Order: sequence, then C-alpha cells, then structure tokens
Amino acid sequence: YEACMDVTDSDHKPVRCIFFVEIAHIDEQIRRREFGEIILSNAKIQAALEDLSCIPETIVSTNNIILQNQDTSVLRITNRCVRNKATFKIICKEQTTIKDDGFASENNTRGGYGFPRWLE
Repeated sequence: YEACMDVTDSDHKPVRCIFFVEIAHIDEQIRRREFGEIILSNAKIQAALEDLSCIPETIVSTNNIILQNQDTSVLRITNRCVRNKATFKIICKEQTTIKDDGFASENNTRGGYGFPRWLE
C-alpha cells in the first residue's frame, strides 16, 4: 500500500495498492463458455460475424461449357449483391472430346491450372 500524499482535500487519507496476480491453471471449458458469452453479448462482434457468414447472390450462366470445333463460348459469372464482394474459383475437372459419331471420348490429361493443353 502507498499513501497518496498529494491529495489535500479529503476526509480520509487515500491509498492505492498494486496487485500482481499469476494464473496457475486455466480451465478450458470455463474459458470457452466465457468467450462464447462475450461473443454473444457483444453487438459489434455479432454484426461482424453476420457480415462474414453472408453469401452474396450470384448467378452462373452455365455449369457445362461445350466447345465444339474450338468455337468461342462465354461463361458469365455475375455478383448481383451490391453490398458484398464475391470470390469465384474456376476448376476444370475433366475434358472430353465429342467424336464424329456423337459420343464422348475418354478424358484427356490436363495442362497447367487444370485447363486443356490447347487452351494454355
């Protein structure tokens, strides 16, 4: 304890005390429960979590792109949500070629980034 001698107008002598506390053991279950209560009771954190969990409204024009005779084909991906940004990842899983008889050939190997070798 220390006395605060700088105080001149008081009916008792003010004192201050500094405590040094070390935590010997943390109960993880209680810590998680308290953390959950803090998260649920904080409006700013709740608003941030809602923004993160929102999936923007998106439109993909087609899920099957057919390129015959290597003609140009358009894949249009649109994010219609004005408020949130959307990130898209295009994955080319396989390539088949339509033979003259109208049937698909076996899958061909992929080039870099999963695109057909002729498209690299």
